[in-house]
Amino acid sequence: MAEIALAVDVYDRTHSSAWVGALLAGATLSSAFVAIACGPLVDRFSRRKVMIVSDLFRALVFSLPIFIPSAPFIVVVATLAGGATGLFRPALYAALPALVGEEALPEANSLYYVVDNVTGLVGPLAGGALAASVGPHPAYLVNSLSFIVSAYLLARIREERLQMSDLKQTSAGHIRDLRAGFSVFTRSRELKAAIITSVLVLLTAGAVNASEVSLAKSSLKIGSFGYGVMVSAAGFGLFIGALLAPALLRLDRFPLVYSGGIFVIATGTAVVALLPPLPIVLTMLVFSGVGNSLFMTANPLLIQRGVADAYRGRVLTIFFGTGNLILGLSFVGAGFITDVSSPTFVWALAGAIIFVAGVVGYVLTRPIDITRVESLAPGEVIG
Repeated sequence: MAEIALAVDVYDRTHSSAWVGALLAGATLSSAFVAIACGPLVDRFSRRKVMIVSDLFRALVFSLPIFIPSAPFIVVVATLAGGATGLFRPALYAALPALVGEEALPEANSLYYVVDNVTGLVGPLAGGALAASVGPHPAYLVNSLSFIVSAYLLARIREERLQMSDLKQTSAGHIRDLRAGFSVFTRSRELKAAIITSVLVLLTAGAVNASEVSLAKSSLKIGSFGYGVMVSAAGFGLFIGALLAPALLRLDRFPLVYSGGIFVIATGTAVVALLPPLPIVLTMLVFSGVGNSLFMTANPLLIQRGVADAYRGRVLTIFFGTGNLILGLSFVGAGFITDVSSPTFVWALAGAIIFVAGVVGYVLTRPIDITRVESLAPGEVIG
């Protein structure tokens, strides 16, 4: 709800895709910088406490636009919230193997995506309807309260259920701990595949997201509620993809599933750029969402199965942080490109680049057997 409300609020105040790009860039770039700079904290401290503090901080900052309603301040709020998310998301993914066990990871990642994308289906509809009828403030309030509920639920989980490694392990110093996380990527084909392919996909995802409000309002002429419907259609596709992911990821065809998801994203994005009738647009967004879900469920699995628990948090923060850095830079560029060209041009270009990413993804993952990935031991990471 708040994601739609933020974008609509900024666009209605400025009528500029560049401002929407700045909003999205602020959230993603701050998430990237905090994740990359502070990644070792996810391994050195309780993951439960990291997530709870992140939730409470976001509850506070999302209540502020209600009292200070201005476009620049809304961008600041998104930036602060993004920084907290930069630690929450890697801590969550790092905790899953300890919570459910290595064998259940495909189902656990998929279940997380199912739950996340049910809210991604309902939330944008509610956010678009609220923004169109009574303004964005109710969405901000509900979002703030939701983080408080999340913190309460996390506090009910025992700390040892979310962490395999000993929290009392001696640190070699923050910089050396951070370097240890980066060193994993030079030793693992799985991690190289995940990060290189993600960079290509996220480069275009930022362009699509930054231009989507303009596409809905100026090209398709469907308004704020229509924009929410478009985002919900993609969310429905993510939900369907998450249901399919566990069975597909257990097949001995991981490279085909991985790259196939990317090709599905490319097809859906390219067709929307042609501005077909709205039912076809929504169908293609669902189609694209299915591919996106397959791709985004497979990526964390490569890391969760390829890195020991003591180093999993910092590797995931580097992975997500790098992705958000690329995404944030894409938001900035795409907003300006959309303003000087058109949202349809941006979507067509994105479809072409994503297709290339699919080819790269297949080549990089073809030698990988995801069912037999060996976790790197702590000594191997440091050494």
